[in-house]
Amino acid sequence: MTGFALHLLLILAAFQPLPLQAEDPMADDVALISERLRARLLAGAARGDLAHSAARLVERQAADGSWADVDYDDESRTHWNPDRHLWHLLVAARAYRGQSSLQGDPRLAECLRAGLQYWVDRHPVSDNWWYNVIAAPRGLSDILLLTADELEPELIEATAALVRESGFARTGANLVDEASNLLTLACATGDADLLRQAARHIAGEVRVTADEGIQADDSFYQHGPQNMVISYGQGFASDQAGFAELFAGTAFAYTDEQIRILSRFVLDGQQWFVRGRQIDYHAMGRGAFRGGPGNHSWNAGGFARLCGRMATADPARAAEYVAFAARATGEAAPGSSGPLGNKHYWRSDAMVHREAGWYASVRFHSTRVYATETRTNRENLKGYHLADGTYFLLRRGDEYHEIQPVWNYRRLPGLTCRDTRAPLPYGDRAPRAGNTEFVGGASDGLYGVAVMDYDKEGVKAKKAYFFGRDGFACLGAGIEAARPSGVVERLERVLTTLNQCRLRGDVTALGRDGDLREVPAGGAETSAEVVAIHHDDVAYVLWGTPSVGIQARQQSGSWREVEAAASDEPVPQEVFTCWVDHGVAPSGASYAYRVVPSVRRRELRAVAGDESVQILANTPGLQSVHDRDAALVQAVFHAPGELAVPEGVTLHVDRPCVLMWRQVGAASLLTVADPTQAQPQVIARLSRPYAGRGAAITAAGTQVVVDLPRGDYAGQSVAVLLEPVE
Repeated sequence: MTGFALHLLLILAAFQPLPLQAEDPMADDVALISERLRARLLAGAARGDLAHSAARLVERQAADGSWADVDYDDESRTHWNPDRHLWHLLVAARAYRGQSSLQGDPRLAECLRAGLQYWVDRHPVSDNWWYNVIAAPRGLSDILLLTADELEPELIEATAALVRESGFARTGANLVDEASNLLTLACATGDADLLRQAARHIAGEVRVTADEGIQADDSFYQHGPQNMVISYGQGFASDQAGFAELFAGTAFAYTDEQIRILSRFVLDGQQWFVRGRQIDYHAMGRGAFRGGPGNHSWNAGGFARLCGRMATADPARAAEYVAFAARATGEAAPGSSGPLGNKHYWRSDAMVHREAGWYASVRFHSTRVYATETRTNRENLKGYHLADGTYFLLRRGDEYHEIQPVWNYRRLPGLTCRDTRAPLPYGDRAPRAGNTEFVGGASDGLYGVAVMDYDKEGVKAKKAYFFGRDGFACLGAGIEAARPSGVVERLERVLTTLNQCRLRGDVTALGRDGDLREVPAGGAETSAEVVAIHHDDVAYVLWGTPSVGIQARQQSGSWREVEAAASDEPVPQEVFTCWVDHGVAPSGASYAYRVVPSVRRRELRAVAGDESVQILANTPGLQSVHDRDAALVQAVFHAPGELAVPEGVTLHVDRPCVLMWRQVGAASLLTVADPTQAQPQVIARLSRPYAGRGAAITAAGTQVVVDLPRGDYAGQSVAVLLEPVE
């Protein structure tokens, strides 16, 4: 017998669950699931520090079962203090049932009875439903699972009534959390019917849906059509991986299709948003702005356990899980493994591009998809513009690490915004949905184009992002803003920010005269003579003659400025910012620049003079870039129009769309998508003859009818391989 098996038998010998009806055919499955749940709760219970903590809790507990370090009157929406009482009881329960030096100690048994009775009688309530319906019932159900045989029936029923405040009425991750509490209660009380219901609801959420949950593009909705692929999605995936393990070998075991859906969500959805140990803030929602130093919400290390469970559940992709876990914990370098290329999340208005040496993502919102929420629990108080074409660029992964307290939230990377000191809208004043529908992108798996028709706070712009293997280009056209009234005009200039990240090393500017100079720290400057900027081995190459601002100095703020319940202690950080200044009340303004990672300072002149990537158009009707080395043309047609592509071919489209034309050997790959998600097809006309799906040769060349996906797949890219006809 193995040591683990002996350990499990000792646990089971110490605890006999409430009896099931002998004739119930599910009795064996309920018993097995109960055993596995208890084993999880008791893992590590033999540690000496657990017994020590439990002994201290007994000493500090008042006669009525309360603890002095708990504020039972607290009703806070976040950091709810009464939750500490349940943690105290769970520590005592684990020490009492586990292989600790206090196993079976009558003092702990009395501590548990008194503490549980106090909670039932007092019934603390938070102003946040989540604590009342999910968090508190979770603690209570876990405690019951470990202690029910020591409690009087009246106390068991009173506690169970509080656990039943969880139900089956919610959706997505919240439904799984509630059902999980009831499943644990079912195991604690031997209720096979309740266990059946809970297991059915839990497993039923492992599906692709248009409602809250896993989406067709591997993103995740919660709180409406809002991408929470790692915030709520990580908890959902972790719980479901645990249930896949918990239900294995029982009547509730997940099907192969459910395992495939869950595995795809983790590896083809969540993994794309993680660079090394850093979770992309775009994937975290308001959770990225929670807590402060020590909270480590950015840390992807929590994926290690999830990956371990999924490697067992899906052995065909086990190697991918092992590699993901190694990067997430820092055991392997950020770009040492994992997916490469481009992925467009058409259901969530987001795009991620991954190369071995760098990572970038961009996030939008539209009439269909919500922006990052700022209305919940007084968190993310300044994130009004986070989904307005903001991008993040990572190489190591720490470029924006805990920068949230000091960010200028009107100068987020990629944002075009009026530079004002007016308070940012928050809560009900911050609308969730956007007011434009031409928002989306196209991806062929290697390259991608993302676009947002931007219209917010009186500023309008056509914003397009073109991702290649060596970097990405950003074009903006048709930038307009009404002249402000009743304010100091110098505070109302419209800016497009190239980056605002942690300052690391020197900042160098390349002038039009070819001279390199260091930008002095501690101040800001604006110049129309700068053609490129270098910082932290990233080059920013300016096309045209814009007025460019550069800043390298300390910024200060506090976590309380972004989360109401956090510390107000000042947090200084050195920050690098650069931007294009469009002036006050621009009309028809534009910007064009290229971001090139992994560039040494001595290479800046060569990168700035590189003409392998060129602008073909940057107007309100058409934005396009040609990457000569990749034999690639990327374009956003805001209106029907035409464009010259390689091989002397002219391409015309009959309606607005996003398009890529890439040579693949002798053939050409045409990739098309509809950002409005409303068109049934796009018709492309080519000036040369081609053969391929939907292609018909005409007197003028070729007409290609590209049928576009509908329903949950509307907005997804369609690729057509076209062979030239001699």
